[in-house]
Amino acid sequence: MAILIVVSTLSVIVAWWRERAGGIMLAVCAVAQGVFAYLASGHNRGFAVLIAGGPYLLISILFLLSWRGRERGQPGGSRRNAAVASSDVTPEGPT
Repeated sequence: MAILIVVSTLSVIVAWWRERAGGIMLAVCAVAQGVFAYLASGHNRGFAVLIAGGPYLLISILFLLSWRGRERGQPGGSRRNAAVASSDVTPEGPT
């Protein structure tokens, strides 16, 4: 379990700079932690899987959606897009 936690932490660090790679890594970690919780729990296996793997699965989905938004060039999908959008407005009005 300690190895899964370390790998999950490293996946979050990777996802901070590379959303796609980190999101995929976090999804794999979510499945691995869910399987571990299923095998290790005695009762309420579904709840154990949800608690162990659910947060990582949610985070992986959010990182993958962020990557997808950046690839499509949607507003808010990139810090670069926000900087460009704010530089288009001058004190006299939009350019």
